[in-house]
Amino acid sequence: QTRAMVLQLWSTQSNVGPAVFWLLLFLLKHPPVMAAVQAEMEKLFRNRRLATRPICEILNQDVLDSTPIFDSALNETLRLTAAPFISREVLQDMALRLTAGREYHLR
Repeated sequence: QTRAMVLQLWSTQSNVGPAVFWLLLFLLKHPPVMAAVQAEMEKLFRNRRLATRPICEILNQDVLDSTPIFDSALNETLRLTAAPFISREVLQDMALRLTAGREYHLR
């Protein structure tokens, strides 16, 4: 159980902070997306009267499933910022052809 708690602490401290930073940065750089996320959250809180309830009652799967715009923004943020940490290995020689006509030979 101690190991699980340490892993949970590590994952929240090493992933959530950067994810929130990048999400906020991208939202600030793209005002239409920020407005869409804000409207979605305002509608969610208004419809469910979530502002007066404890956080443990607010975050359930039903609430998370009702935020597709926020989900998309977060997923795109993670896709754009996590890519440098994902490594690939070429197992056999191949040619990578781009739509513009360029071709790269990978070894």
